Amino acid sequence: KESDSITFIANLTGKKLSFKTNLTGNYTDVLTKTPLALQNSKALTFEPWEFHFLVKK
Repeated sequence: KESDSITFIANLTGKKLSFKTNLTGNYTDVLTKTPLALQNSKALTFEPWEFHFLVKK
């Protein structure tokens, strides 16, 4: 939708990383159409060069 904002999260390194974000709520990955539920207390683990463009549902 025109009013949706896109959030970009990524691991732009050659190493596997685990990190926390301040993003919370239900998102959908724009490229894969995969739903993703983010919680403040949970760390995300990304493979090297993994990235996501997210739209909040």
